[in-house]
Amino acid sequence: MKRLKEITPTFLFAAHILLVFLLIFQGKVHLPAWMQPLGRMHPMLLHLPIGLLLIAGLLWWVKKEFDPMAVQKILDGVLSLTAITAVTTALLGFFLSREGGYPNGLLQWHLWSGAGLSFLTYGLAIYSDRLYAQPRFMGYAVLLSVAVLVMTGHFGASLTHGEDYLFPQVDKEEQVVITKASPIFVGAVAPILRAKCYSCHNDQKLKGGLNMTSIENLQRGGKHGALWMSGAAAKSHLIERIHLGMEEKKHMPPQGEPQLNPEEARLIFAWIQAGADYGKSLAGLSPTDSLRKLAEPFFNRSTKVAISPPRVYDLPFAAEKTIQKLSTPFRSVTSLATGSPALQVDFLVRQAYDPKQLSELEAISAQLVSLDLSNMPIKDEAIKTLGQFKVLEKLLLNNTDLTGATLGDLKSCKQLRVLGLSGTQVDKRIFDVLRQMPSLQKVLVWNTKITPQEVVAFQKKNRKPVFYIGFIENDSLLLQLNAPTLVNEDFVLTDKIPVVFKHSLKGTVIRYTIDGVDPDTTSSTLYTKPLFINGYTEIKTRATKDKWIASNVVGYSFFKSGIRADSAILTTTPEPEYPGTGAKTLINQKKGIIENFKDTAWLGFRHRPFSSMFFFKPNMTVKTITLSLGINIGSYIFPPQEVEIWGGHGAGKLKLIKTLKPVQPTGYAPNRTLGIQVALPPGKSYTTFKIIARPVPKLPAWHSGKGDVGWVMIDEVFFN
Repeated sequence: MKRLKEITPTFLFAAHILLVFLLIFQGKVHLPAWMQPLGRMHPMLLHLPIGLLLIAGLLWWVKKEFDPMAVQKILDGVLSLTAITAVTTALLGFFLSREGGYPNGLLQWHLWSGAGLSFLTYGLAIYSDRLYAQPRFMGYAVLLSVAVLVMTGHFGASLTHGEDYLFPQVDKEEQVVITKASPIFVGAVAPILRAKCYSCHNDQKLKGGLNMTSIENLQRGGKHGALWMSGAAAKSHLIERIHLGMEEKKHMPPQGEPQLNPEEARLIFAWIQAGADYGKSLAGLSPTDSLRKLAEPFFNRSTKVAISPPRVYDLPFAAEKTIQKLSTPFRSVTSLATGSPALQVDFLVRQAYDPKQLSELEAISAQLVSLDLSNMPIKDEAIKTLGQFKVLEKLLLNNTDLTGATLGDLKSCKQLRVLGLSGTQVDKRIFDVLRQMPSLQKVLVWNTKITPQEVVAFQKKNRKPVFYIGFIENDSLLLQLNAPTLVNEDFVLTDKIPVVFKHSLKGTVIRYTIDGVDPDTTSSTLYTKPLFINGYTEIKTRATKDKWIASNVVGYSFFKSGIRADSAILTTTPEPEYPGTGAKTLINQKKGIIENFKDTAWLGFRHRPFSSMFFFKPNMTVKTITLSLGINIGSYIFPPQEVEIWGGHGAGKLKLIKTLKPVQPTGYAPNRTLGIQVALPPGKSYTTFKIIARPVPKLPAWHSGKGDVGWVMIDEVFFN
């Protein structure tokens, strides 16, 4: 004990000087690799000073029951050991903090309170002789040390288990019944993540920059990018980490933590492979579906799950007729929750957007709390209209045409909390505007002109709003690129309008083909400048970049606007469900939207062939005729079995010019627009054309509707 008493002051003095130095200059401290594992001993060692300090307090409390000299000697030894283990634990805790993944505010409280406890035990150990002679001061010193110990423990527990771990708050969650109508994510996937992942990836502890406690946070991912790739489970970051060997440092969950069992791992893999759909229910899958078979046992184990109760809005209800009027195939108007007056609006399909659709929402401005205009052709002048929605809380303007010049008009939205500006042309000038909006909490700015360095500089001076810069490229992680983005808003082009593609990730190369073959990553033509088309052109694109997985192939069909017919008539009647606007549909230069065949741009034929006549002025030479057709194999919409082109001078003087038999699909494929282009005999001119397209009389044997009659859907005929 005497030897310990002699070396303790020197060790404690040096250790505390080192501790203060590290804390003051922590932003500039970079630990060598060999020291980092020492920090992981912090959770193991921290119990020693806790137990020793409590023993010291107990000895002081019962000292009258024992020989005073013996108690003093034992107490001196215990206090020396307490001080040594306390400062060692504090140093190891600092080393552990360098691994990152902890909220800085709470981390600093834990670091400094731990250092304070270390200094208190240092004082108790060095001055124990003097304090022992003054019982009142000794008692106060021990009591203060225990109080700081409790505070430090609270901050530490909050870092690893949540802020209410040591002093739990009143439970604000409620139990909801899980049924087969519940989403698979809620009933099966989320409970697994909660049990196996939340302890390291929560609001307080962000290992790898990842928070898994909400769908929004899961979609955001962490510092290594997206957590999973929908439909590509084998390439997903989460699946790779789960299946690493237990001895691997990057294996998740970490060694020593509860691990996923094989059934849980298979379920998560199948859910991601099926598209990672947060809303897909168990009842929405067939009894033979593999995902349903994997998820069903999890539903049977638990009939209830804790969720936060929906927010109650004190808003007037909008008239049901108003909501129905505003709801269209391209503008969804729904309640945030059953029975809630709060409304959310989502705009779909860029080509169908009309600015007046935004102004029409003024009819529900008193209820509109969430608005998604992502991918719409929204320009700066639209912000003035958006500023009229006073109760708006969430506004997504991602991938729009904004520059940020008019964002100040959103100051009137006093309740706006989330603003999405990703993929726009905004730059750091928006910082000054948005920090004047006190309610704003989150701003999404990835794929903009705002750099990570600019965000860091802003956040050092401003706690709110928090700017999310998104994924930062990391050479150690292999991810798949997103496909090139088409800039054009119209698919009917003139000689002066080119086809323009872009990609948001710098250094990405775009390759393309126009012969119907998928582009490869090395030899297909490089896209270096806008493309001009000559007639119907199907362009397939793919993005490539070194150390990245090439994007999926995406194709677009473009039509050339040429000679317009003077007039047209239908010689057969379309089906009642798809009347379009009669023959005018075929010559108005307006393409239909493949997602909505109910659009008036489409004419539908099934039980009779499509047949129409087109009339031109004399001396007008037509070299090619192109039919624009819609293809949706699952909905029985196939290419026509046969196309006939007739030509002549007058309706009664037509001759058959050409007959085509389009290639038929051999299996299911994505919906698309198909152009059938027919070259006319050279040197011939006609004033009248008749076009006939016959539907497939019997769908093939591989189709679910085998033997039924197919559809022909046509929206335009182009003459060049």
